[in-house]
Amino acid sequence: MSDNIRNQKIEEINQIRKLGINPFPAKFERTHTSQELIDEFSDISAGETREQNILKICGRVVALRDHGKSSFFVLKDYYGKVQVYIRKKEIGEEKFEFFKKFVSIGDFVGITGFPFRSHTGELTVFTNEIILLSKSIRTMPEKFHGIKDKEIIYRQRYVDLISNEESFNRFKIRFRAIQLIREFMNGRKFVEVETPMLHYISGGATARPFVTHLNAFDIDMYMRIAPELYLKRLIVGGFDRVYEINRNFRNEGVSYKHSPEFTMMESYQAFADFNDVMELTESLLSSVTKEIHGTYKILYQGQEIDFTPPWKRVRMDEFIKEHLGVDITNDSDEVLCSKLKEKGPLPVIQDKAHFIEALWDLV
Repeated sequence: MSDNIRNQKIEEINQIRKLGINPFPAKFERTHTSQELIDEFSDISAGETREQNILKICGRVVALRDHGKSSFFVLKDYYGKVQVYIRKKEIGEEKFEFFKKFVSIGDFVGITGFPFRSHTGELTVFTNEIILLSKSIRTMPEKFHGIKDKEIIYRQRYVDLISNEESFNRFKIRFRAIQLIREFMNGRKFVEVETPMLHYISGGATARPFVTHLNAFDIDMYMRIAPELYLKRLIVGGFDRVYEINRNFRNEGVSYKHSPEFTMMESYQAFADFNDVMELTESLLSSVTKEIHGTYKILYQGQEIDFTPPWKRVRMDEFIKEHLGVDITNDSDEVLCSKLKEKGPLPVIQDKAHFIEALWDLV
């Protein structure tokens, strides 16, 4: 974004303040989200108005069409989008001119008005009052092509969320999935717990830890690579079923499969064996998938994945031997390493556990 555009927007903010208007008020009492508006007034027919239903909505302006003495614009909130109509005759010349001069794409506004359905069939809010809630000083990303620069997408994720509906929905699904996982585990009588992030020793998995220093005791400590050891202590202490959804840290580079900081769910169950854990995993993933998508079958990167239970069970050692011809229980590390070299890059940590994990990934 050029400095000229930014300076122009800052000057607009100064002009707004000179008018005695706060360009960044702290609060707006809305009555409806976009989705609540759509749900409540879905029965309005084309050309019909509901002037008796006064409502308040707010969101970011993401599209704007000027028609001289009136304008249509689109507000976007977390739940979706809604069209808004503003007309000079009803709102008054002073407020309409303020809107035309100072409200642009990227700004947040609050609207008081009533619902109607346009002759084209789109549910719309007619504006009786408009309040500027946050004046943007940066231009919005180009809406038709989105962001192509991967560095911007990953380093400025908020910009990606603004411009890419698919990314925004992916985040919403992620948060919904975590909520459903909690509901499932709680329903199975698992107790959600929190365990320490700082460990005296690095354990619970084979990974390279982040090291930090605890000044109070003048000792080095480790950001946890897994919650396993503390969760098992809770089992020792008498908890039958525990789980934790929290952060782990592994200082092992970055790839499409690995982030140095990531979220894990780990659970432990007394009086159960691996068959119970397989059933738990199968039921958890299939039920969450069905709840989110309405079906057990989803399309991922052009391939259908079927979560319908029951799932096929295979033994890891037999499956790897069948497809790659190596025996992970008896073959040496050199044999496993040689097979991996044939297929692609070696894991960062080169020991038997990581060789087996990499071989499992291949099949």
